Amino acid sequence: YRDWTGEQVRDQVALYLNQTLNESAEFFGALSYSRRETTSAHPAGTVRLALAGTPFLVAGLPANQQVQYSTRKDDQTRTFSVDAETIGAVLGVRFDLPNEWAGEIYANFGRNEQCDSCVTGSLNQAAFEVQAGNINPLSSIALTDAQAATVYGNTSFRSRTTLDDFVAKFDGPLFELPAGTLKAAVGAEFRTESNANENVSRTGVTNALSVLSTFDDTKLSRDIGSIFAEVNIPVIDEAMNIPLVQNLTLSAAARYDNYSDVGSTTNPRLGFTWDVTDQLSFFGNWGTSFRAPTVTDVNPNAVTSGTNFVAFNVNPLITNGAAPAIPIFGLPGRANFALLLGSNPDLKPEESENWSFGTRFEHEGLELGATL
Repeated sequence: YRDWTGEQVRDQVALYLNQTLNESAEFFGALSYSRRETTSAHPAGTVRLALAGTPFLVAGLPANQQVQYSTRKDDQTRTFSVDAETIGAVLGVRFDLPNEWAGEIYANFGRNEQCDSCVTGSLNQAAFEVQAGNINPLSSIALTDAQAATVYGNTSFRSRTTLDDFVAKFDGPLFELPAGTLKAAVGAEFRTESNANENVSRTGVTNALSVLSTFDDTKLSRDIGSIFAEVNIPVIDEAMNIPLVQNLTLSAAARYDNYSDVGSTTNPRLGFTWDVTDQLSFFGNWGTSFRAPTVTDVNPNAVTSGTNFVAFNVNPLITNGAAPAIPIFGLPGRANFALLLGSNPDLKPEESENWSFGTRFEHEGLELGATL
């Protein structure tokens, strides 16, 4: 039998806490836990075995005899499972400061461990070929438990990611302008991210359980230190009686990030809000952004898998298949391809420049808007 969707189990619980300490301070926290698991079962598959050199070679037939060995008679099921367990916690305090300023300091912790690919009941062809003299591939009798243990096994690819994040933010007024109060916000952040992987599999001719990699051997971590600031500048307000400008506010922000592995970056952002009337307004912003590849993406020891397959090919320069493409008539051929999945330590950060412009119109319950 075969599971097309598989069994899915999800569990989740969350706890939130807020405690007033005094008139100007509050403690807050949150704790979350989630677990999900998806399991699907499939027939264990078949393997093609050569009978030459075994006591099961049929006399009188060519020496290149092969048999397609089916695992159905062994009542073996190949099970694919993907599970993930995540724990998160936030602890912090909010407080008031003199001169109408306020602050917030908190720590955020996250842990995630998951099995990216856990397979049981796989048939190890290399081990089966060695055992061919002890196991009769022509027999319809199911293998004993001892025999099955020599040729059936499992693989497990697990990953673990962690996050430790510490943030401090402060905001409040700086001084008065003719159009209103100039306000500012400043802050700093320090975070550590890590990724590690474990690879356990029954491999080789002995079908022995092999630990190919451990969490300790494959751990890759990164530290990121950041500072950021933003100001909100009122330029024109309604009391100034300027035609076509009821309110005009400018904003400016900048963030500096220093990565322990990919260097540092500074990214500004500028914006404006222009209220023509109570009904019509325009807004826009411009800025740059920087995205470093995740530690999972660049960890050279992250789980990597590959497969090969045969597919249609229209490039006549590729001739590694039995039927190359025919360039004159544009007929496709067949070629061998390889697919490799996993991390790439050579990935570079992504940088971008972003801008947007929009307008809003409201009148007697009608709301219209557009953004570029």
